[in-house]
Amino acid sequence: MKGVSEIKRKSSVFLPILILTVVFSSLLPGFALAGSRDRSVPLIVDQAGVVSSADLAALTEKAQEISRSYACDTAVVFVQGLSGYSSIMAFTDDYFDYNGYGYNGTKDGVMLLVDVKGREYWISTSGFGIDAFTDAGQLYLKDQFVPYLSSGDWSGAADEFLSGCERFLRQARNGNPYDVGNMPRNNFNLAFLLGSSGLGILLGGLPLHKAKKEMKNVKEKRDARDYIYGKAPVLTQQDDRFLGSHVARVPIPRDTDRGNGGGGGGSTIHVGSSGNTHGGSGGHF
Repeated sequence: MKGVSEIKRKSSVFLPILILTVVFSSLLPGFALAGSRDRSVPLIVDQAGVVSSADLAALTEKAQEISRSYACDTAVVFVQGLSGYSSIMAFTDDYFDYNGYGYNGTKDGVMLLVDVKGREYWISTSGFGIDAFTDAGQLYLKDQFVPYLSSGDWSGAADEFLSGCERFLRQARNGNPYDVGNMPRNNFNLAFLLGSSGLGILLGGLPLHKAKKEMKNVKEKRDARDYIYGKAPVLTQQDDRFLGSHVARVPIPRDTDRGNGGGGGGSTIHVGSSGNTHGGSGGHF
């Protein structure tokens, strides 16, 4: 009887502990996922059917590597229309917020959404993405990928956007985001530049050299009098007359933008329908 009593006593002690352990263990996955996005959410989405399967796989791998390396979701989405939305900004922000994008509790990320049908695009930034992709930085990125959109090279546009994002995220993680007065420098191909200049000189110089050889009757004049034909005019009276004066006054433009962006750098922000803060900009192509 003593053995049975001992078992009952130990069971009464360990049973609550076991229950608490099971309950706590069931909560662990929730804590593990808190502050990080669902890894199953695709970073490259082609609802418009404009990207080949091979390109889609390559772009997805590139986007995943960038997102992991800099803890900031980097996504590209192609759609065929805005599904009833009147604003591509609202559509993109909601797509980001309601589909589980964004690293950490601050939902760090950047998304390029392209409406193939409306030929319109929008860049939406969130969390750390707002700091990494300033208004000036977004203008720089647009110059890189929009020409691809205009020519219908959808995969090329996505690849160029991802490459630019990697460059901007690396700079921002180093503590010095690209912004006004601190933008990437374009790398010029010196050999190409010299070759182009040499070709231009050659093509332009040959006709000039030929024309010069044909002008045998032209001789150099060393005195201004050599250009006078007949009698030179003689001025009999000279005087100065003051006709009046006019002063043009132009006001100096003032920066009236009170947002976080504007001419002084930084990012202009707004709040989406989910309550999450976004930066961003877009346009047509």
